[in-house]
Amino acid sequence: MIIDNTISFLKKLKTQNSSKKELDTYNAFIRVLTDVKHRNFNSLELNRIEQELELLDIELNTERKTLNKKLHQFFEFLKNEFSLISKDYYKNNYMALGMCFGSAAGIILGVVSLPIGLVLGMVIGMYLGSEKDKKAKEEGRVLNFTSFESMF
Repeated sequence: MIIDNTISFLKKLKTQNSSKKELDTYNAFIRVLTDVKHRNFNSLELNRIEQELELLDIELNTERKTLNKKLHQFFEFLKNEFSLISKDYYKNNYMALGMCFGSAAGIILGVVSLPIGLVLGMVIGMYLGSEKDKKAKEEGRVLNFTSFESMF
């Protein structure tokens, strides 16, 4: 099985002399693959996932930046094909969106209102995003993966 082979390959890379950032990348990839492996996909879905892993050809280039890009591509594939998301995905996106709307409202209402609008937009966005995250978790669509922030 390609998923198991990829996990084994990444675990082998971890045992070699690696920096903290490389280890973070390997661990993140392993977490995503392990989570995918333990989900109840049918054989067609598993074949599609394995085809995607083959296309990524992880063993070809193991530089950290390249692996980060491949991890991001794989995550985007899972998000688009199976509606799987990372932990706090909606919260982070809605918080940023709320801050943008809050900033715009603050600018329209005046300079004094800018910080208030920013904070209010952030809080509302975080709340709405958390609610969507809870719903996604109940539906079983959340991967055991936090974000890409520390990898790029």
